[in-house]
Amino acid sequence: MYLIARGVIRARIPVAYIATVAVLTFLFPMGGNDRLTWMAYQLFTGGLFLGAFFMATDYVTSPVTKKGEVIFGIGCGLLTVFIRYFGGLPEGVSYSIILMNILTPLLERAIKPRAFGSQRAPKGKVRCTVCGAVLDEGTETCPVCGVSSDKFVPETAPAGRYVPCEDNGPAYQRAYELYRRLYGAVRPLYGSG
Repeated sequence: MYLIARGVIRARIPVAYIATVAVLTFLFPMGGNDRLTWMAYQLFTGGLFLGAFFMATDYVTSPVTKKGEVIFGIGCGLLTVFIRYFGGLPEGVSYSIILMNILTPLLERAIKPRAFGSQRAPKGKVRCTVCGAVLDEGTETCPVCGVSSDKFVPETAPAGRYVPCEDNGPAYQRAYELYRRLYGAVRPLYGSG
């Protein structure tokens, strides 16, 4: 609690972890015990609190997004209960944290937040790769620069990103001029020439 109060760790991972273990052990008691006794036994024996507050909240191996932290804590809780119930080991905390640490890069990739200031792509829109104009999906040619629809990309591509194409259109020329002004180079941006 001291670490949470000081802002050293966030409470999402430990709360999700302990709550998942509490709910699962309350719903599925083993050994003929009543639900509350079994849940208290599973929560307060072993290294659950140590693992939840000190091991699972490691800066390097835990997720950084809010949704990722909650999913990480739930995954640790699920794996802990599964290892304790079905595994040959009495304690599953360290193994569950290690397994979820392995999955952290996948969680971060799957739950990637939008960049600050970006907007969701409108449905049915495409972007011209030559001039950057946003057009309706059925448009055959760009009214701004006149290129055909094979040079269009879905509007999900980031705005302002230059996608190189065969003909060096106005966007290439603007990028080349900016590059030349900034760096004083005379070689082209793309290609070896």
